[in-house]
Amino acid sequence: MVALEDGVDTYAHSARDTLIDMTVVAGGKIVAFHESAPGFVGVEFKLDQPLFKGQPTSLQYVSTHHPTSKPCTEVRRAARGRVDNIDLRVCFDQSRPRRAWWTVWDAHLDGTSVHSEEVDVTDVGELHRFVSFIEQTVVGFRWEW
Repeated sequence: MVALEDGVDTYAHSARDTLIDMTVVAGGKIVAFHESAPGFVGVEFKLDQPLFKGQPTSLQYVSTHHPTSKPCTEVRRAARGRVDNIDLRVCFDQSRPRRAWWTVWDAHLDGTSVHSEEVDVTDVGELHRFVSFIEQTVVGFRWEW
């Protein structure tokens, strides 16, 4: 991520309410969980250091979710403004999806797919995509078991 103003020191994320564990790998620490939209939990991260306008940083974390009767089949990330250097990974531990797509939706919750491109699961069980920026959009992966 790149700071749009001086003093950026936090990052907020809304995870599915099936979240049972979240671990920061690099770039900061978790400082709070709070209520979010229905079906989601808000997670607040404190970055390792405050950023100056234009300064880039990376925040890596692992989310673990409990199994549900309706398994997850997508991960979406929304950008209201411009977000640079998006590196999105979805990792599968045991079973891997039968088919998967990089997708653009018209809304963060529900919404309709406006673009899909079939992608392969990597040899190590990941869906991975890097894009130089997104702006006023919702992107991510969807898959079929």
